[in-house]
Amino acid sequence: MADLTCPACGAKSGDGLLCSRCLSHLRSDLHTIAALLPELGAPLQRLGSGGGSTGYHSTVPITDAVSDARSVMGNDLVTWACELDMGDLDVTEHADLARWLAARVQRIRSHASADEIADAFYEDARLVSRLTDRRPDRRPVGQCACGKALTATLDASTTACSSCGTTYDVAGWVDARMDDAEDYWLTRDEIVTLLGVNRGTLRSWIHRELTPDADGRLRIGDVRRLMTRSA
Repeated sequence: MADLTCPACGAKSGDGLLCSRCLSHLRSDLHTIAALLPELGAPLQRLGSGGGSTGYHSTVPITDAVSDARSVMGNDLVTWACELDMGDLDVTEHADLARWLAARVQRIRSHASADEIADAFYEDARLVSRLTDRRPDRRPVGQCACGKALTATLDASTTACSSCGTTYDVAGWVDARMDDAEDYWLTRDEIVTLLGVNRGTLRSWIHRELTPDADGRLRIGDVRRLMTRSA
């Protein structure tokens, strides 16, 4: 009999449902959304209402990106709260829906779309974090010749050392080092951050042809091979 695995990360799972690590990450993501969503301000459509302001005071400039993000996150929260309601859904505000869901992650765990729910709120948590921080996410890209650690924004093509000012081509710098790390094993979050793979794409690869180890980690060389094939 084949070993049962977590549908989200591919790690071994005794019952084939979300593993404890993914469940912990999901709960954390929902709490992040609950804490930061009000900073995006109003209007946010309430569950079961025709719209209108929630009374939130925005601490972030209202732009098209912010409005779109509120719409996406609100839709995710309302959709999955209604789907998981067992007659105990007693809140309407979006931030409260996030807290309600966080308190019911075991209910999410047994849902047929648990991996889709986890992915949706992972993306939402990072989206609201970026918008409220108003700082671009950064990723590690190696070490400068002077010894200083190098980082770059996720969409940057170059980065400069904060110590000596040397400029590096991000893609070339990362690729050169990844060539020497083909047999390294990374978690799914590390793969997403370091290699820039879309989480949904990575999940599809795991289901079809990537084989995680017992801890749900993936071999860098296998992921890069699929990235090259899909380019």
